Amino acid sequence: MQRNNYICVTARKSAAFLSLAAGAALLTMCGPAHAADLQSEINSLQAQLNQLKADHAKSAGTSSGWKVKGFGFESADGADSLQLTGRLHYDMGAYLGTNADHLRSGVNARRARIGVQGKFAYDWGYALIYDFGGSHDATPGAGIENAFISYNGLSNNHIAPLDFVLGYQDVPWTLDEATSSNDFMFMEHAASQAIATSFGGADQRAAFDLISHSPRYYAGLFLTGPKAGDTHTSTTTDGVGNYAVLGRLAYQVVSTPNATLHLGVNAGDWYQVEKHQIDLKDTVNSTVDPTALIDTGTISNVKNGTVIGPELAGTYHNFYAQGEYYNYNVNRTGTSNLSFNGGYAQASYSIGGRRHYKPGAGAYSGVIPDHDFSLKTGGMGAFELAARYSYLDLNSNNVYGGKLNGYGVGINWYPNRHMRFMIDYTNANITDQSASLTSHHDQSLAARAQFEF
Repeated sequence: MQRNNYICVTARKSAAFLSLAAGAALLTMCGPAHAADLQSEINSLQAQLNQLKADHAKSAGTSSGWKVKGFGFESADGADSLQLTGRLHYDMGAYLGTNADHLRSGVNARRARIGVQGKFAYDWGYALIYDFGGSHDATPGAGIENAFISYNGLSNNHIAPLDFVLGYQDVPWTLDEATSSNDFMFMEHAASQAIATSFGGADQRAAFDLISHSPRYYAGLFLTGPKAGDTHTSTTTDGVGNYAVLGRLAYQVVSTPNATLHLGVNAGDWYQVEKHQIDLKDTVNSTVDPTALIDTGTISNVKNGTVIGPELAGTYHNFYAQGEYYNYNVNRTGTSNLSFNGGYAQASYSIGGRRHYKPGAGAYSGVIPDHDFSLKTGGMGAFELAARYSYLDLNSNNVYGGKLNGYGVGINWYPNRHMRFMIDYTNANITDQSASLTSHHDQSLAARAQFEF
């Protein structure tokens, strides 16, 4: 069929050329009285020839079907695409201080992801991404990171600003979780944020999302279920599977090229808890050693858990700051309820680039260099100096998970948009734990080499 179209177009072009040549010959033979009419006819034939050339070029462009775009392909009409995506976060860590003997220094491929993502029929999206990383003795470790489909037809066609996502995903609930792991200010989340997302959020989570956003606001409602790899059968009457309803609302109060101010709130109800038991814990410093430094132990007779807290962020030229606070409640049957709390504040100053707001995520990007590092051009990339204070109290009634007061400092170098090198120093003081858990003071020095595409 394409060859027949080509022959037809070629024949039409030949006829137009002959007509044009004949008209030119007649123009030279006719007198001035007919010259104007013939010239008009020639101009008309020339316009037809130009249109035929354009039609032929368009036909040749669409006949190939797909074109290379970035690390993948896109159909000529832009309706379908397939993009290869991946990231590697290679960590190295050493534990310091008087209590470092119970932690093992070493290396860890924190994330090693590869997969595909794209769209089809304009309005449908998809992602299939597998993560080979994670400490070998950590849970969940390697497994499905993303396996979802999305529908954006309502927003794409200006019917309603509403998108749908269904499948395994990194649930974009809380400000720091909505930030890509490629863009974290520090190598790991603050402990308080990690505890919040354990109430039915975080990575590799089955979820159904309703998301609405504009350049100024972001609203998300998430119904979440088990994580990828969780057991789906049980011999107990309690059943298995954690299910939660999470919500996030944020707004850019100030939005100018050199200054932004972001306010938001997160709330969630972990309404079905697997086997009515939970364990709130975090590594605090680094995941090179996956030992939890702050840990409530198993909490039994859990009916449900709730979490709520505000988020705040903003930029001023090359300065960026963000913070979140959370109150966690664990409601139990036959015994007293529990209430915990925690939060963090972190800030950075970048040289040679800056962070930018991403409306689709309701969060901020990493530092985007003004000029890539290059020995040829003299570009240095971008540098970021960062500091963070972290607080978490997991003590309540008869549960003693410990109190955390910690801080960290770091420096990040962005040679270009696809690479980053990080060095973090963290200092954590954990006190007031139960008799079975010794209070301790831990320090870590960690580095990361990162690339993504």
